[in-house]
Amino acid sequence: MKRTKERKDTGKIWFRKIGRGSFRFKGQIIKPNQKFQAYPGDIPPGFTDVVVPADKHSTEPIRPRVKPVEYKLKPRGGNWFDIENAKTGKCMNEKGLRRVDALKLIEKLVG
Repeated sequence: MKRTKERKDTGKIWFRKIGRGSFRFKGQIIKPNQKFQAYPGDIPPGFTDVVVPADKHSTEPIRPRVKPVEYKLKPRGGNWFDIENAKTGKCMNEKGLRRVDALKLIEKLVG
């Protein structure tokens, strides 16, 4: 015989799995930071610390904020320049470029 509960809630809400490891819920494997819908009464009491209600209005996963990449010109010698990633210091071109061509390439990379 299957147990039944009286549902006092109005409907399903969005939950987010926080922490490490996976969580089995009604035949599904819920992975870290994954969102899923469920009735609040269906979440086992032992898992209320790792399964938290998500923002009501958000259905998109949270994306980390990324700073825009900055590039700078580095003189190579004479009239030749390299384009360097300001954060990592990595050279973005193989051969030396003239100043005008290097500035055009920076505009393409920044987009």
